[in-house]
Amino acid sequence: MAQDPGSRTEAERYNLAEAQLHYAIEGEIGDFKYKNPDPLIKAIETAVQKLPSRIQYLVEDLSILHQQGYLDDGTREAIHEEYDVEEPIDIAEELIQIERKDPLYHPPLAVSGVTRDTFNTMELGVHLGHILHTIDENSETDLHHPALMCGFMLGLAGKWFDDKHGVDQIGLWMKQLNGPLSEEMNNIETTQKKLLKAVDRTTEEIGLHGEIASRLRKTGFEPVLPLVVEVYHEIASEVYDEIGDSTFIAPSDIENLPLDDLIYPVVADLKASDRISKAEALAEAVLTDVEVLAEKTWKQDMCEIDVLAANWLPTTSLTTDTDSSIKLLNDKFQRASTNIEGKHLNDLSGVGTSPEPWDDYPLVKETSGELTYYGDFLGHIVAGWKLTYIDYPLVEQIDTEELHVFYPDEERLVYVPDEVDALTACYAFALDHLDGRQDYNKLFENAYDQRLNS
Repeated sequence: MAQDPGSRTEAERYNLAEAQLHYAIEGEIGDFKYKNPDPLIKAIETAVQKLPSRIQYLVEDLSILHQQGYLDDGTREAIHEEYDVEEPIDIAEELIQIERKDPLYHPPLAVSGVTRDTFNTMELGVHLGHILHTIDENSETDLHHPALMCGFMLGLAGKWFDDKHGVDQIGLWMKQLNGPLSEEMNNIETTQKKLLKAVDRTTEEIGLHGEIASRLRKTGFEPVLPLVVEVYHEIASEVYDEIGDSTFIAPSDIENLPLDDLIYPVVADLKASDRISKAEALAEAVLTDVEVLAEKTWKQDMCEIDVLAANWLPTTSLTTDTDSSIKLLNDKFQRASTNIEGKHLNDLSGVGTSPEPWDDYPLVKETSGELTYYGDFLGHIVAGWKLTYIDYPLVEQIDTEELHVFYPDEERLVYVPDEVDALTACYAFALDHLDGRQDYNKLFENAYDQRLNS
């Protein structure tokens, strides 16, 4: 049935105006120009009566706007430019960021095992669920929740959007109902498993990140993420034992934990750990060596760090088979000759004509031209490769569609780490927080031995 625009109730009767909202909350007229509450109460009742229409019109409006293309980013941008209206916003993003002010809404600080991004999306689902909960809670009509959930999943999957099928085709409806429902439930189960692995972000969202970091700092550690995650891993089972079976974690839950008793013994073990000591020593060496790599040039402002990165990148999946080191250097320096690259490679191999730190611990093997263990280790850090799915803030990730080798003071593919970056990288290697694309334990140990025991 076609919609009749003239049948719509006046918009001002849908929602509570300022005076009505004030009376509903405070139970008094306040400073508004009313002699008694009668008109306010009548207006509130009218708004209640119109709730079904208000929800119906919202659904219809969205359907029409969607069908006619008014929700499309391109259409909205064209309208913005032609009619000088406000610049389009991302509707979904704005909805996710909604902060409700009503006194009934008291969300938890976090949900166990759920990242902040996912938690914000869950909140939007909670808002939509509350629409029906507040109605269902106060109605004699029973809104069958399983049926509502099935319907919500069908709607979220975009089902029943057209009128091609008659309502008498029960078999078709059941097929549509079972299909999306099973599919969505499988997706939820898969998502839950992924969420439980998101330990690093969870520690921050539930308030433990700061508590762990402060105790690390008090004992002389730089509280970079690998250390925080390592402590959290060690205390997680005891934390959940203390909190109990509750999925929802409130600030008071964290405040009531015996945090000193939980955290300090783990931090003491880290202090005594040989691998932590090695990581700190190697991080200090990395800082010194990267500074030399970033300053040593020979023609065209091409630094040793550029050549190291250009020779490391082809050993990864970040480049194609045709992206040789000289091609990557040419992408940046136009006429990067093999002579210039070769001069740097000789220096990095410790066989150049000028004194170099690499004389004692080469970054490139003289005979094969391959990177040494320590050269490979440095390549991971300075070439901008994101090391791990845990998403450490180590270096900026390479845009593989525009892959170049850059001079450090210009564009940022070659990255010169600071102290925090170097510690983060070395702790990540030492604590085995990487994702297993190669034997990182072996690379760490061999790089340490070559650099500090040579």
